[in-house]
Amino acid sequence: MMGTARTSFSASVFAKYAASHPGAVRLVSRDFPLEPECNAGVTRALHAAACEAAVAVRLAAERGKAEAMEDWLARNHATLTPELVRSAARDVGGVPDLEARYAGALAAVKTDAALAGLNNVRSTPTFFINGRMIAQVLPPQFFDAALAYELRKAGK
Repeated sequence: MMGTARTSFSASVFAKYAASHPGAVRLVSRDFPLEPECNAGVTRALHAAACEAAVAVRLAAERGKAEAMEDWLARNHATLTPELVRSAARDVGGVPDLEARYAGALAAVKTDAALAGLNNVRSTPTFFINGRMIAQVLPPQFFDAALAYELRKAGK
């Protein structure tokens, strides 16, 4: 999956299959911020403070607070600024040293964005199921059906 924020509707479907078919289904999340500072495939900023948000979630994940950080970003997306995200990273994500670690984490975000570009990703969220790209939000039952189909095809 490509995108800054985890998509909870799909995560619940993936969690179902992770429980019923351990090791057969894997959900991998990558960053694809829609901001030129950290995504060479984007020509204009579509999401304010997207690079800061990606870094904040990445660093909050190290402290087990990625979901809290993602939820805060989702609730405040309309008013985000780099300063607000940095403050929330400290207060919500438990990241006291974002400034010191920003450049290193940003490099990892850029790597994810470059990988997405190589795979023709142009929007977020984008999903890949056994190499097939789904570049839109689909209702959970479609993910459920796609995963069930792929598991049947694999004989699991």
